[in-house]
Amino acid sequence: MADGGGMARRRSEWTRRYGPCTAMLLVQLFYALVDVAQKTANGLGMRPIVFVAYRQAVAAATLLIASLVAGGCSLRQMAVGSRAFALVFAASLAT
Repeated sequence: MADGGGMARRRSEWTRRYGPCTAMLLVQLFYALVDVAQKTANGLGMRPIVFVAYRQAVAAATLLIASLVAGGCSLRQMAVGSRAFALVFAASLAT
């Protein structure tokens, strides 16, 4: 059996080397998906304010899930913090 440390070492090296590029590609992919969804919603006659409300709800749910996963699935120890999460949510609604 191969040792577990070698696999973890290779994974951390890969993350260090290719992580920023992968993150950049994922951000661009998400922007493209939002753009396609917006064009489709506008083509079907959805009002822009309704689309923005749905987009903000999906973003808030995604941020909450990512924060819980990164913080160990505990509301008390969220990676972002409950106050910071509320501020980010309020700021995103204002813009």
